[in-house]
Amino acid sequence: MFRAWIKHKSQPFGPLATVGLLLLAACSGAFPSAADSVPVVAVAGARQSPRPLPARLSLPEGPGPFAVVILLHGCGGAGSNQTQWAERLTGWGYGAVVLDSLRPRGVTTVCAPILQPLVTRLDRAGDTIAAARWLQTVPRVDGARIAVLGNSHGGATAATVANRHFEAEAQGLIKAAVDYYGACREPANHGSMPLLALAGDDDTWGDPARTCRQFAQAVGSAEDVTVRTYPGVVHAFDNRFNVRRTSQEGHPIQYDRDAAEASFREVHAFLDRTIGVSRAADARP
Repeated sequence: MFRAWIKHKSQPFGPLATVGLLLLAACSGAFPSAADSVPVVAVAGARQSPRPLPARLSLPEGPGPFAVVILLHGCGGAGSNQTQWAERLTGWGYGAVVLDSLRPRGVTTVCAPILQPLVTRLDRAGDTIAAARWLQTVPRVDGARIAVLGNSHGGATAATVANRHFEAEAQGLIKAAVDYYGACREPANHGSMPLLALAGDDDTWGDPARTCRQFAQAVGSAEDVTVRTYPGVVHAFDNRFNVRRTSQEGHPIQYDRDAAEASFREVHAFLDRTIGVSRAADARP
């Protein structure tokens, strides 16, 4: 279904407060995490990593089992935004696993156009499926409730995971995909997996707002595809550490509080609808 964007107001929540929350979480152990390695698996259409994929799993307190969201970094590798997303998700009652697709391949960035063939969205779709299979073996994780959320290059990967080929390769292990400002491609190959795409209208890096609107229109209302676009907003608008406007590969990058908070509400509702909040969180007063 294609839905129009509606802007919401939000309360101020600055970067210093965010840093304080991250430090508090790290010190208090409220959001425990563990470093792991995800075994690589053969996935048709994706090139395997030569080494296991580094992963950091965070789960809410309690026995679980918890629904988990696989977090996919942008073209520069895992960073502050994945840390923020892991904290946000555990606060909502979901687990989160940050998956690193670059380091095990000996790559630090694929941001420059000449580097992008080194690790593609297709390769990373295979990594995502490997992570979903690994999550089936992890205690306190509900392997029947797994979603994927990616930013930029990772967002395009999340949308790719939802296409018919990779949906079949995942064998039903991944239930939903969230694409933050990654270009949406190949609508004719979209499967039945629910997809939420969020992008700024002024984002020039891959033109995600335009491509995802066109994607949703081409897919049609029979499939569960939702696109939200935000006027005047550019790339990486959900990362509170991008307070000042900068440029990467010639494209503007800047946090937008109102768009970010509105998008968080969209994602929270989407995850609750598609993979359901954890039973442990439901039991809290």
